[in-house]
Amino acid sequence: MLAQNTTQNETTVFGASVSDQSTNPPHTFSDAEEAEMANADIDTQLRHAAETGNVEKVRQLLAIPEINVNACDENGCTPLYEASHEGHAECVRLLLAVPYIDVNKSRTYGMTPLLEAIENNHPKCVELLLTAPGIDVNKGDVVENAKRDLHSLTINRFLAGMGASIPKNTYKKHGGETPLLMAAANGHAECMKLLLQDARVDVNRQDRDGETALYMAAANGHASCVRLLLSAPGVDVNMARMDGNMPLPDDFSKTACGFLDAMYKNVHTITLCHPGFTPLMAAAANDHLGCLNLLLSDKRVDVNKCDVHGNTALSLAKKNGNTDCVQRIREHPECKPCIRAAIKRNKTKLFYLLLLFLSALAIMVLINV
Repeated sequence: MLAQNTTQNETTVFGASVSDQSTNPPHTFSDAEEAEMANADIDTQLRHAAETGNVEKVRQLLAIPEINVNACDENGCTPLYEASHEGHAECVRLLLAVPYIDVNKSRTYGMTPLLEAIENNHPKCVELLLTAPGIDVNKGDVVENAKRDLHSLTINRFLAGMGASIPKNTYKKHGGETPLLMAAANGHAECMKLLLQDARVDVNRQDRDGETALYMAAANGHASCVRLLLSAPGVDVNMARMDGNMPLPDDFSKTACGFLDAMYKNVHTITLCHPGFTPLMAAAANDHLGCLNLLLSDKRVDVNKCDVHGNTALSLAKKNGNTDCVQRIREHPECKPCIRAAIKRNKTKLFYLLLLFLSALAIMVLINV
């Protein structure tokens, strides 16, 4: 999940007291919708009151013995989900006081109340949710989009496995982002600070692309989050992405011809992806000098580590014309030219040329059959 660079705003957030930073406008309803809601069943009214932040209405409805606090709408949204999404902390507090509330209940595509509170930058709600009994602090949005085309998925997974850059929304919608990963991707340092204070949070948990919270923060230029994560106990500063490890569908052979056709048509447009990228490489490749400086200041960082294509942070910065990053990496006392990496890159290029030749040959054979 990529987010816009919010480094300028983060300096005012880092280390501050817990407060909601979201600028999202509150959810409002028309008069007609409000009138319709007044005649709805009590469970629907509770969701509506939680969504609009009507604290008194929530309190009144929770006093009704027949109320079902876990009732959801057609999208799987519960009252707790709605209140967390909108940032209504007092409603969240009232709902969490119900003994049988399901704090981990997710909506249709896997988003939980905790994930929603973090994505929309509601630290007060995050703080309340983390204290709820039974809260799963590492539960991610792992449900994939069931409507995608299977054959397109097969081709894209195979291309991604070879190192081709495929837009993420062509082969997955949600990628297993945990609350910590969500905070890192969006640069929500306040929420991250709260999460890192919880010993149950897995700081090295990876999503379906193999990205860690540190990788996401570095790739998106969120220096405040990088600083927080580098100080977290047990963080692996060199953990790399795992692109290409996704299993292929069982019926891949049925789409082999489609793959070869796609490969032939896209041979001049595909670019290398990021298998083996470390947080340092992500910062260098994306010209995030602030994140790069923080990472290089950590003695645990391997400045010469290579990805599966033989790229280092230095070579990636040079390739992308990030001159400030190149200079900073060269100033590192352990930085050295990676001859082995250059050899590995040449071998990789030869492999792809051979693969393209064989693919073209296979297509010609299929045409003549």
